Amino acid sequence: MQTHLLVQSYLQDLYAKKNDPLRKAHIYPDDVEACISNIGAGYISHTVVGHSYESRPIHLISMGTGDFRIFAWSQMHGDEPTATASLIDFIEFVDSKTGREWFQLWKDKITLYLLPMLNPDGAAANTRENAQGMDINRDAKALQTPEGVVLNRLISSLQANLAFNLHDQNRHYTAGIGGKETLLAVMAPPPDENKTLTSARLASMQYIGSIVCELTDYIEGKIARYDDSYSYRSFGDFTASQNIPCMLIESGTEKDDPFRQQARKLNFLALSHATQIVAKKAPLDGKEKHYHNLPDNEEYGVIDVIFRGVNFFNDNDPTKSYLADIGLIVDENSADNRVFAVGDLSRTRAYREINCQGLHFVPGKTYQFAKQATLKKQAYLSLLKDGYLCFDNESHELNNQSCLPMVFSSNIEHSECCCKVNASATFGLASSTGMKLAVINAHIVEC
Repeated sequence: MQTHLLVQSYLQDLYAKKNDPLRKAHIYPDDVEACISNIGAGYISHTVVGHSYESRPIHLISMGTGDFRIFAWSQMHGDEPTATASLIDFIEFVDSKTGREWFQLWKDKITLYLLPMLNPDGAAANTRENAQGMDINRDAKALQTPEGVVLNRLISSLQANLAFNLHDQNRHYTAGIGGKETLLAVMAPPPDENKTLTSARLASMQYIGSIVCELTDYIEGKIARYDDSYSYRSFGDFTASQNIPCMLIESGTEKDDPFRQQARKLNFLALSHATQIVAKKAPLDGKEKHYHNLPDNEEYGVIDVIFRGVNFFNDNDPTKSYLADIGLIVDENSADNRVFAVGDLSRTRAYREINCQGLHFVPGKTYQFAKQATLKKQAYLSLLKDGYLCFDNESHELNNQSCLPMVFSSNIEHSECCCKVNASATFGLASSTGMKLAVINAHIVEC
């Protein structure tokens, strides 16, 4: 079943917009409020169904009058905004002239409920947890978060025929070992520890299988099956235990897509395709095979940086010299990035790979300033070339005017023949003629 031409046309126009307000790193409560305040169609209803711990409203949007009920919620983790943008896109589409025409095709068959931000406090702070410091998705049983209480009540009262549980995952997953970056990971949550194949769970697999067939045209090889280990406290598993077909979707990313626009588009397509399946009463028998055939969602199948083939010299015993890859996981906002892995990383890919043939590992030295000093770029580069990668700043102020990253430490954790995993991502790579690359808290500086 092909994506409806009206949907295709809208998406093409939407992602061609240069001033798209949702093409950004994070979605905040104000973005949801702006969408709701702009709804013009009388057939789209809006209800405040509860409030967060800090009293922010939690909104439920509904459309359609059909007996088949679809319920989708997003951003229960405040720092996972991708699907929220997709749900806002969907609302604005149905509110548009083109979308109204498409809406007429299924409005009498389906009632669609969208909750575009369950955790507005976490979204406001850009944190996974809510304002209580609690993970809402670990509160399905205890119900000690007001947001969890709201979701529990809606799951119970709406009794949806199909639920979408929408999340983000980190950028380090691949679709199978050595596969492409995972743009969407999908899963039919189990209802119990035995992963019983209830009628609802089978239906989940069949819906996922049908949607996977549709999305493969857009991202072949970038859809994976998420780990279906049972999680007693999680809402997806709770929903499945209520005999409600539930789809978990984890949005990923790929190189050169920092704002996850591809996954944003795919979430929209998944939801729109589900409405088509239901409205046209498309057969689902056997579709579960497409779910089972998906590759596993492989964590750390892709990492941020790999230095390939680094020489480690053992001056005391040259026979103990060796080659190894060094892998880094990078958080641009971290003051302390660490080495992720050392050794044979031939089956791991990275967003940036550096050939280190002819380069050897240098642990680095710490430079101590005798007095207060100003450090400019050329002076800093000279220190890096001499192997000084860290600075002792316990006693003296250092005015860094180099525009280069700096690490302040007096303890070098690496040695000439050992790059330690979980130690600071600060080290050097040198050739026979001197230092070539200085890695400063995972930032790479050419010397």
